[in-house]
Amino acid sequence: MTEEVLNGKYVIRLSTGNNGYYVEIEAFSVVGVEYSKNGVKCTPKNLYPKKGAIHGLDSADSLDEAQRVITGSIKWDGCSDLTFFPDENGYNHFCGKMSAVEVGELISCIYDKAMVLLGDKVHDRDLYEGK
Repeated sequence: MTEEVLNGKYVIRLSTGNNGYYVEIEAFSVVGVEYSKNGVKCTPKNLYPKKGAIHGLDSADSLDEAQRVITGSIKWDGCSDLTFFPDENGYNHFCGKMSAVEVGELISCIYDKAMVLLGDKVHDRDLYEGK
């Protein structure tokens, strides 16, 4: 099962694996919304930093072409393996504390969504909820 969730400035793609014992995740930053194309009104589409972009104006309108913020998996026991900015070799520029805090909030949201997808396979709900 695959699910895409919009969480403020991010889109999170989650899918279950290994008979539902872990959740694979990818997260993408939303940098804008496209409302028209060539002057013609269109269905709003999220815009993402493009994978391999050489400047900030390069954007993509599909997740398959977008740079990922986080990839990895979260298991039934609460352990996770996460890679930050895998399309940029782990590098990211934060514009102040708030942009760094947003990534922490993104990870919290990913854990919440993974716990729902894992359901009764979650080993320790307190661990997932940070208690």
